[in-house]
Amino acid sequence: MGPRLSSLFLHSPVGHAHLVASRALAAALTPAWHREELDYLAFMPALERRLWTGVYHLALAHAPGLWRAWRRWTDRPGEPRVVRDRVGDAGACAFARVLEAVRPQLVVSTIGGAATLAGAARTRLGTQFLNALVVTHFRGHRHWARQEADLVFVANDEVRADLVRHGLPDGRVLRAGDIVGIDIGLKYQGWCGDSCVTYAVGTPAPEAAVAPAIPAEALKFEFKPWGGALS
Repeated sequence: MGPRLSSLFLHSPVGHAHLVASRALAAALTPAWHREELDYLAFMPALERRLWTGVYHLALAHAPGLWRAWRRWTDRPGEPRVVRDRVGDAGACAFARVLEAVRPQLVVSTIGGAATLAGAARTRLGTQFLNALVVTHFRGHRHWARQEADLVFVANDEVRADLVRHGLPDGRVLRAGDIVGIDIGLKYQGWCGDSCVTYAVGTPAPEAAVAPAIPAEALKFEFKPWGGALS
């Protein structure tokens, strides 16, 4: 058995769906993966963390209209950068220390700010890993459109359209049923290699599930100009 792969799952202490989604995703990984679940706000200064969580719970309990107004105000291009990126600015140094210790191949966030935190720490440390974001809402608020995320997984086409409208490249946003091809080329000391692997996101439609098998089946047929069968 090869070395275990390391992964980090970042969730929020506010909004129960973020935590439930994070735990479900972590549990879905095979035993080959080492998994750690972290509260992304823990990397912020303690006073800011208490202020943010306190205001969130206070607004939901006593001023839900104010919370809705806040969400509408921040769902626009002109929102102040300090609102959007504060956790990345404040927590990148602390999270970079975690990255240096764990050296994960995969970081999965179930809240937008966590993907920004992971991206900022990755840049600071100069390391490499897949920074994935899983959107737990059924509409794509601007806070989910994180350019730092390498891949963004969504539940439906409406969320994908929202995030593309907010500036994310369409090819970076994936939903259940999508077919993804990963083509890898390598050149090392005069040797050149190439490999392509095709994956389905979730359960693909029956017609889409057949498509990845077509190239493999085609290689079984005799290719006349080469004078024989390919293998």
